[in-house]
Amino acid sequence: MTRIKESDWKIFKEIRDKAIDQFYVLSLEEFKEIVNNDSRHPQERYQQLYDSIQHKKKDVRNIFGYLRRSDAYTQLTAIRCNNLADKALLAKLSEEVLKITDPERDW
Repeated sequence: MTRIKESDWKIFKEIRDKAIDQFYVLSLEEFKEIVNNDSRHPQERYQQLYDSIQHKKKDVRNIFGYLRRSDAYTQLTAIRCNNLADKALLAKLSEEVLKITDPERDW
């Protein structure tokens, strides 16, 4: 696969930055729900919170990895699969990038 063009790369970096923020906002909301669930014993909530944090750490590595042009297509596909991409910024990408990173495409 070819490397992402410079114009798409600049937009991708913006998409990625916003997606990371969105990921953490959603994660914190999930954590709050766990902590505030008074129907469960505190020990259960603590364990669930711990497990959720561990899972989220893996998600961060899997979705965002390192910021490299060679990984841009893979990361953008993962961002889109997890509904973390800013729609307005996605619309600025080239058709080629949108097609390559379309989570609905046939593999």
